[in-house]
Amino acid sequence: MSELVPRWLLRKIVYSGGFRLNAAERYTEEKKSIICNGPVHIRGSHWSKDTKGPYISDRHRITMLDTAMDFENWEYRFWAVEVRRDMPIMASCRLCQEMKFTAEARKSHIRNKQCTTKIIRVYQLLLRDKKCVICNKYTHFDKWGVPLCEKGLCMDMWMHDEATPPELENAILEADRQGIIGDAT
Repeated sequence: MSELVPRWLLRKIVYSGGFRLNAAERYTEEKKSIICNGPVHIRGSHWSKDTKGPYISDRHRITMLDTAMDFENWEYRFWAVEVRRDMPIMASCRLCQEMKFTAEARKSHIRNKQCTTKIIRVYQLLLRDKKCVICNKYTHFDKWGVPLCEKGLCMDMWMHDEATPPELENAILEADRQGIIGDAT
């Protein structure tokens, strides 16, 4: 009777370097698009499927989607919007505190009072300090030409809660004292 030799030993003897397999195909996985059920957080804001756009908060989404007020995102630079019970109530001017609702009223206010040119000069003073207008912390970030933290909370407070935060009020008084803006109201 012949001795049995294990198969692995025969392969090792017959094939130098052992048993060789055929060249393997590379595994490639198809790239998939990400579909999510909830909001995706992006640097203080979120993208929501039902609202079709990036919004900083629910009040921001409510204001942007309201057709009666017709409020644009860039207008947050000059106006603060009060939102109550899922409806924007009024927009108040950041310099003179006048309240307006419609886009035409806001445009006529800008033409007649020139608040935007005055407040831009104040924002230039604030940008030199590099401190957030809301929390007064050092920041390199600015939104709408105003030094604001990257946090969504500071931006949301700027847009809806604080028409003229204390830091902005102090800067307006200082600019008025220096004669940079002339009459502030």
